[in-house]
Amino acid sequence: MGYDLPWYTQFWHYLQGIVGGRTFGEGSGAIACASPCLGYSFRLSTPVSELVATRLPVTASIAVGAAVLWLAIGVGAGVVSALRRGSRLDRTIMTGTVLGISSPAYLVGLLGILLFGFTLDMVPVSGYVPFADSPLDWAWHLILPWCVLALISAAVYARMVRGEMLENLGEDYVRTARAVGLPERRVVGRHVMRNISLPVVTYFALDLGGLLGGAVITERVFSMQGLGALLMDAVGTSDVPVVMGVTLVAAAFVVVANLVADAVAALPEASAAAAVPIEPMPTDAAAQASNSARRRALAGTATRTRVSLTVGEDGRPGMHAFRSGTVLPLRRLAVEAITEIGLLERSRWRAHYRPGMRIEAIAPSGGEPVVLLDERLLTAQARSTGRRRVREVVDASALGLGELTYSVHAEGFWQVHVDAPRVLVERVVRGALGADLDGAAGSRVLELYSGAGLFTLPLAALVGSGGEVVSLEGNEQAVRDARRTLHDQPSARLASGRVSARSVRELAGSFKGGRPDVVVLDPPRQGAGREVIEAVGALGAERIVLVACDPAALARDLGTLLRSGYALGSMSALDMFPHTHHFETIAVLERS
Repeated sequence: MGYDLPWYTQFWHYLQGIVGGRTFGEGSGAIACASPCLGYSFRLSTPVSELVATRLPVTASIAVGAAVLWLAIGVGAGVVSALRRGSRLDRTIMTGTVLGISSPAYLVGLLGILLFGFTLDMVPVSGYVPFADSPLDWAWHLILPWCVLALISAAVYARMVRGEMLENLGEDYVRTARAVGLPERRVVGRHVMRNISLPVVTYFALDLGGLLGGAVITERVFSMQGLGALLMDAVGTSDVPVVMGVTLVAAAFVVVANLVADAVAALPEASAAAAVPIEPMPTDAAAQASNSARRRALAGTATRTRVSLTVGEDGRPGMHAFRSGTVLPLRRLAVEAITEIGLLERSRWRAHYRPGMRIEAIAPSGGEPVVLLDERLLTAQARSTGRRRVREVVDASALGLGELTYSVHAEGFWQVHVDAPRVLVERVVRGALGADLDGAAGSRVLELYSGAGLFTLPLAALVGSGGEVVSLEGNEQAVRDARRTLHDQPSARLASGRVSARSVRELAGSFKGGRPDVVVLDPPRQGAGREVIEAVGALGAERIVLVACDPAALARDLGTLLRSGYALGSMSALDMFPHTHHFETIAVLERS
């Protein structure tokens, strides 16, 4: 038999038998064990692989049924407990989980047999009916073992899910999703549940793998002849081949379960490998790469061209504390151009400040800074001025346009990061008209949510007199600003009104040369919405450029466009709002 050989030789023969089969003995008394041969039980006169194959359906029936039950109960209880945190229901569920975790399996099984089997005579307490013989009897004989196993494991999963849920419910993405108006059911079901699924699936795979190796106590308590019972009998009779075979099978289940869990855990990493990196703005990137520790520490500061302050009760300007009406006075301002105004110097501004007053400081790129005190407009020297417009200059030399000059109302919207206008103009325009701008002449562009004409001006200049740029903006003041800026661009037509599905269709039909070739839209934080996006998709433009500062809104609008027959060509994300969770994303879609 080879039992006199060294252990490593015996083990090698054992592994060979698993792959190619094995023969025990010689001559007429030889016993053939077909592949996969896990050994031969001389006590039972049966190959171990046959014993495992006979008992495995019993163990698998117990394990899979109990796993489904505890997963449903545990996850459901954990979610409900987290959503009702601090309530009586939450306390009841958590008390139940403590009892479930503290209860030994054999004790729960025996109490279940006593109560539901003997006292109430509701369910069978022993035996196994194969599924093929009677699915109903199969489930009926397994219902009590399932409940016993599920009771204990469900308690563990409920506490784990509750903890993960509470952690995710406090994250920024949940607050953002709620802020843009998503229903609570969708926030929890499509976002929070997706994020907690990874640890749940990981633990579930490991628990199921271990249980498939044999539910020893449960099988013994309920007199079911599965792998666990087979192992216990083999240990009692010193049937070493059976012990080795069952142990190997159990180990294989655990290894496979670990591989599955690792594969699931690697999915987010695989997705992250294709994720879009958030790029720092040029000014911030230069600061981060500086040799000066002080400059590196100031990366992401001193980049705003507009600052909003509030005058406190003590007459000093400051900013509101987080989610509070309390005004915290400032000691300094990081923006150099605004610092020079001296807003924190009471000697210059004391006569103008009133408690509760709103201060807006604007440092335009093409002129002197101005200050808005409620409705009053003052110069940097604290003198009243009738000039309510500022001049913004954008370097568009990368597009071959030199410097672009914009006339913007002092109270109007303009990008606050000093680099934002230039970077956005370059990326959006190239996304709309293509990398080779030589072929842009004659293009037809529909621009929605055009604002003060940041993109309208370069687009109109590049499409030329043979092209068309039709823009739509809901803010009347912004439209007036854009008309001042584009007064010498005959290819641009500026419309004022709410962006809706109807207005999109009407403007698209106003092009002289047919439908628009490109659609550019930069909606507000809540996104364009399904109706507008569907109307845009129905136009059939060759290219769509979508700009968004909110990832949740971007995801919704982008999903609608993808379902409308567009494919994502490129995407870039810019850290235009340093030290916040917001970033600007530019997505370029092409007709598929």
